[in-house]
Order: sequence, then structure tokens, then C-alpha cells
Amino acid sequence: MLVNMLDKTIIGDNVEIGAHSCIIGDVRIGDNVIIGAMSFINKDIPENSVVYCDKVTTIRERQQKTAGQPEIV
Repeated sequence: MLVNMLDKTIIGDNVEIGAHSCIIGDVRIGDNVIIGAMSFINKDIPENSVVYCDKVTTIRERQQKTAGQPEIV
């Protein structure tokens, strides 16, 4: 988990942040989140989400892997 002490931004575990994305302000990004390239994040993102764009559009929720089952991304 990454915490920025100045802005109180919290980035959870297993988070993928696309190229040229901006994370602004006091936001919390949950675990297992994928943020698309060139996204502008200014509000909280729940865990297991896939988001993109400047309006934080949630595409879908990621599914948890179970033993022997590949993750669908």
C-alpha cells in the first residue's frame, strides 16, 4: 500500500496505473484496481474496479481468481 502524506492519497495493493494518468487530491484507490491510460482520477475508486477516462468511468469489476481458474482481464 502506498500512502502520500501530503495529499492523503492511498493506493491499494495490486493496482495498475496506465501511462500519463493523473491522481489528484485526497483519494483512495482500492486493491486490485486497473486504471486506463490518460485517466484523471479525482475521487475514490472501489476495490476490484477497472476504470478509465476523466470522469472515472467504471468499466466493470474484476473477478477474484479461485484456485485453478485464470483471471479474466
